[in-house]
Amino acid sequence: MEKLNERIPLEARDGRRMWLRPICPEDAPALQRAYAQMSPSDQHARLFATIPKLTDEAAQKFCTISDNELCLVLQAEDEPGEILGGGRLMGDAGGTSAEFAISLRSDQKGQGLGRALLATLLDLAPEMGFETVWGSILASNTPMRALAERLGFEISRDPDDYQVIKASISVRRPIRAEKE
Repeated sequence: MEKLNERIPLEARDGRRMWLRPICPEDAPALQRAYAQMSPSDQHARLFATIPKLTDEAAQKFCTISDNELCLVLQAEDEPGEILGGGRLMGDAGGTSAEFAISLRSDQKGQGLGRALLATLLDLAPEMGFETVWGSILASNTPMRALAERLGFEISRDPDDYQVIKASISVRRPIRAEKE
């Protein structure tokens, strides 16, 4: 998993140079600032609840990952020290499946960054031993559902919650992380 220790370069649709890198505990204040810049609806789509402020404890928890997790943060050359978004894989107890989550600051949407984040996670998932990646998406989050469908996820209703859909994909095949 050598790639997980390097910065992964990206370019936004507007030409801004960015990169993904693994999250670290020192990122907690930048994560809190990024979360504060998300709209309430984007915060709700990410956490399935409207939580106006990410506490110090919650931010530290998000910045500390376990052995079967991967969390990459998105940064830009023109905003040093700031986090623009992130993507996470959380492995299950069996080690063959992982749940994904991605989020972006609201002002970063429309630049192809969500697709790049999710596609990069899918490309790295097999290196972590995952065969399947899945996620829970609010049914009202049509942009995320559309992204999952474009990347080849199978979509189904959550039988336990009518407000949630499940997206699942086999990651035995590579997903291209390039821009659309």
